[in-house]
Amino acid sequence: MKLFARTTVGSLPARLGVVGIGAILVVIFSAATYARDGRWGEVKDPHFGEVLFYFYQQKYFSAITHLTAAQAEQRVEHHRDEAELLRGGMYLSYGLHREAGKIFQRLIDEGVPPDVRDRAWFYLAKIWYQRGYLEQAVEALSRIQQALPGDLQEERQVLAALLLMKREKFKQAVKVLGRFSGRSEWAPYARYNMGVALVKIGEENDGVKLLEDIGGMRADNNEMRALRDKANLALGYTFLRLGGPERAKSYLEDVRLKGPFSNKALLGMGWALSARGQYKKSLVSWMELQSRNPIDVAVQESLLAVPYALRRLNAAKQSLQNYQAATSVYNAEIVRLGHTIESVRAGKLLIADLLEGPATETGWFWRLKRLSDTPENRYLVPLLASHEFHEALKNYRDLVFLSANLSQWLTNIDAFDAMLETRRKGYEERLPRIIQKYNALDLAALMERRDDYAERLAAIVGRHNAMALANTEERRLLATLDRVNARIERISDDTDVADYRAKHKFFSGLLFWQISTDYKPRLRRAKKAMQELDDALVQAESRQQSLRAAQKYARKGFEGYRSRITALRGRLRKLERQVKTVIRDHQHYLQELAVAALEDQKKRLRAYIIQARFGIAQIYDSSVSRAEGKQPPTREEKGMELYASDPVPDATTTDVRWRERQSSAAEKEIAPPNLLALRKGGGLTREGPLQPGGLTAAHASATQLGTNIASINSGPPKEPVSGITKRELSNMLSIFVADYMTGDLNSFMSLFAKEARTNERANRDDIRKDYEDLFRTTNMREMALRDVTWELKSNRALGWGNFEVKIQRTGERQVRTYTGSLSFQVEKQGKGIRITRLYHSQNRLKVKGHKASP
Repeated sequence: MKLFARTTVGSLPARLGVVGIGAILVVIFSAATYARDGRWGEVKDPHFGEVLFYFYQQKYFSAITHLTAAQAEQRVEHHRDEAELLRGGMYLSYGLHREAGKIFQRLIDEGVPPDVRDRAWFYLAKIWYQRGYLEQAVEALSRIQQALPGDLQEERQVLAALLLMKREKFKQAVKVLGRFSGRSEWAPYARYNMGVALVKIGEENDGVKLLEDIGGMRADNNEMRALRDKANLALGYTFLRLGGPERAKSYLEDVRLKGPFSNKALLGMGWALSARGQYKKSLVSWMELQSRNPIDVAVQESLLAVPYALRRLNAAKQSLQNYQAATSVYNAEIVRLGHTIESVRAGKLLIADLLEGPATETGWFWRLKRLSDTPENRYLVPLLASHEFHEALKNYRDLVFLSANLSQWLTNIDAFDAMLETRRKGYEERLPRIIQKYNALDLAALMERRDDYAERLAAIVGRHNAMALANTEERRLLATLDRVNARIERISDDTDVADYRAKHKFFSGLLFWQISTDYKPRLRRAKKAMQELDDALVQAESRQQSLRAAQKYARKGFEGYRSRITALRGRLRKLERQVKTVIRDHQHYLQELAVAALEDQKKRLRAYIIQARFGIAQIYDSSVSRAEGKQPPTREEKGMELYASDPVPDATTTDVRWRERQSSAAEKEIAPPNLLALRKGGGLTREGPLQPGGLTAAHASATQLGTNIASINSGPPKEPVSGITKRELSNMLSIFVADYMTGDLNSFMSLFAKEARTNERANRDDIRKDYEDLFRTTNMREMALRDVTWELKSNRALGWGNFEVKIQRTGERQVRTYTGSLSFQVEKQGKGIRITRLYHSQNRLKVKGHKASP
């Protein structure tokens, strides 16, 4: 048995087995090592064998129960240390890392054998690593004094390397990973992580070579094929960032079309082709991507990539249609997500439906294998791929099992109550009759008879009277000889009397000799019979006393059992209520996690809609420019365009064998800045605009392989070096809103540049007329701008967000509310910021008390 079974690439469980993620039983390896190496040897304690019987069936709760009971009764003394290690591992399978840690620490403190001690330190290191206590994990690993058996030693090396890389000690990690043999099943993962570490220390060529080895290796199973795809995908996106689209394309072509990374590879392939100006070819990859699962992030982002390529091909009409279609798809998905959120909050989507039938006792080794095909569940796939939700779902599943277990014990308790009542009635019915029979025995008379037999036996022994031990047949023969002798005496004058006497003497002597020679065996049997008689009399007297005591105390005994059963029933019901309360709370927690994840999806889709609307606005803007005979947008203006790019699996996901067990689809991702903010919280807070070809300047300048998204996203965005500051933009918006609400037309219009445009107006004078009419015909105006985000570029900036405007026209009592999204393009002119473009998209008009179309 090995610690990790071969698994499907869909989940790609982490082969290193991080404790508690998902899902690992640390002690499986321990038990398997003992079994494989013969260290269990002969199971000397049957109760320990019973525990192993349940353990190897993955019935860990039953195994823990039987082991705890056996330890309490001291019935596993020959396997004391191994039993404790086994119990600690099974505790760990239920996520009880504190209890498991205490057991391992106690084993260490008690001075167990070196091999057990070293394994305990290793398990502790894994516990600390999983919990994020890196220093404690390093300390635990340093306590291991000898090489661990089998693959466990290589697992230890991988863990040591991961800890070094977590602390950015990449040189030391390279040394540790360099010790792996090529034949080790851990070697591919070691080379993958070693490649990343080499890149981190500036040895890019060696690092890329190792990753190329992984990307080109022969793979005999789904797990290795997935690792190969992962390496090629990371290399592909890395060279996209490094400005090598041709080389990136060669790596992305090696990613399987039906693998778990195929969607990201197709998206990256499109960007690689478009970076070389091959927009028609990029459409092939992106159109293939659009035929796939619409809830996949890469598929959703391809909806923006296609119109981008079409626009580059000067197919403005088709580009516009695709932007509009993308907006429709996003809006439809947002509506469906809203319905799903309502279902989750209303309890219509029950978490229990995710458990695939009755919960068993496999602990954290359990993994959700499939989801029922419902409209709601399809949105939960990304959520279920997350470590946090999946582990919470395991906890929920274990709680459901415990609740069922308690319910079963409540049923058993009722059965015990019925059994007790049946026995009580049986006692009351049978006990008097039995006592009556025992009372009929005259033990005193029996004792007198016994004493008489004892005296007779003593006399036989004293006189050595063998004839007294004659059996019934011998006594009959003796009596016959006595009668014959009497007749001989009566015929003493007979001439044959001498012959008769000789025969009588012969037979008498023969019988006496026979009895005498068997004297000692007969005496032993007689003494044994006497002893058995004594024992029977003592037992009869004891039973008679017991029956009398039972008659006196039986009722109290039954009442005692009834009290214990009642107390246990009360405890079980209390525990059942507590567990059900925790289940409800945990279900609520899972629902909140689901809602939060679904809301994040909605935020991401809203951000996509904003990008699509910008694309539409730019197409309209270009059309107006051409209609007026103006020159096409400059290259700098083109740099302000927005389109999507795909997140990439991070090549620095060094603990691939560990983390993917926790969550196969929750890899860290490398994304260009326009999407990093979306991953973090849904709002667009980009640091720089995207460049033509699908790669941002920040993206392309990431010269190190596998730049970690955590390092890109950590901390607040830095203020770009620009002629415009965010403070100036904030002040401009404040003036914009204040002048709108007060109706200060001159101040309001001073914010617009001479070349300003809006949805309907192409010059500043027409814009002034619109707002002059609005301010004159309304006596109340309120404006609120929300979620406004800016992208800065030199002396220009793009801003987008949502608005809510309330107006009351002069002479009317109704208040009209307008909501929608808007976008700004501003430019610093002189010492002030001027609006050059102002576009808005309006939702339905709401009139207080009524609804109307816009």
